[in-house]
Amino acid sequence: MERLAKLLLWQILLQQSSVSSYSVPADASNPTSSVVVSVQNISAVLGSQAVLPCKSHRMVWTQDRLNDRQRVVHWDLLSSYYGDSRMERLCDMYSAGDQRVYSSYNQGRILMPENAFADGNFSLVIKGVAESDAGTYSCNLHHHYCHLYETVKVQLVVAKR
Repeated sequence: MERLAKLLLWQILLQQSSVSSYSVPADASNPTSSVVVSVQNISAVLGSQAVLPCKSHRMVWTQDRLNDRQRVVHWDLLSSYYGDSRMERLCDMYSAGDQRVYSSYNQGRILMPENAFADGNFSLVIKGVAESDAGTYSCNLHHHYCHLYETVKVQLVVAKR
């Protein structure tokens, strides 16, 4: 029931405004559920470059010298381009490691800034936007040590002109 309420709230926010932003503390008692903290609509022209914004200064942790996997960001895409709604993991990055892009099609085409954990900018850059890139993107921010579990939603609409 709680997930249904969150989904309905997200849909209402997406319909009301192209950019909405709010902040709710993460539920530390249930770390598997993220709190949606921002919903945005972005348009990109076919073949252009799109930047899907995702920023969190709460993910910058200057005391982390352990090179562990306590902080992770991953981007997912919910798309119905191929007829059915499917969720696809696009890429992720740990504070102690490099980016990992899951699909060979996206290698060199999508990326997050290399210094993301230093400045809190986890925006996803998509080069050569294709029609199949349209959909709802989720930037999932997890800081396990600080019990931070937040999600930024971005709806990408691809226009032919």
